[in-house]
Amino acid sequence: ILMHQTIKTKFLSKSTKSAIINISSAGSVVPHPLHVVYGATKSYLNKISIDLAREYAKKKIFVQSQMPYFVVSKMSKIRKPSLTTPTASEYAKAAVKQIGYNGVISP
Repeated sequence: ILMHQTIKTKFLSKSTKSAIINISSAGSVVPHPLHVVYGATKSYLNKISIDLAREYAKKKIFVQSQMPYFVVSKMSKIRKPSLTTPTASEYAKAAVKQIGYNGVISP
């Protein structure tokens, strides 16, 4: 309900294109033992992003759920970047380039 109220008050009043970016996780599609609630919450975020994208596409509001896998960070305990594991800065640059596309995205 809060999401719909925010869209109505902040986005529908604009005549320009808008984007809503939700941050999900690969944990939404890849099972992780002892992380059931986390994975389920991220799956919900993917689903609501897809549904909102379809609902508001005609009004030029793009909605996407960005689904990162591993990123170099203290939380992931990965210290060195690799071909498949970017730094947070590298991921952010790739993620920004995806703004304007609907759906679940993993840049």
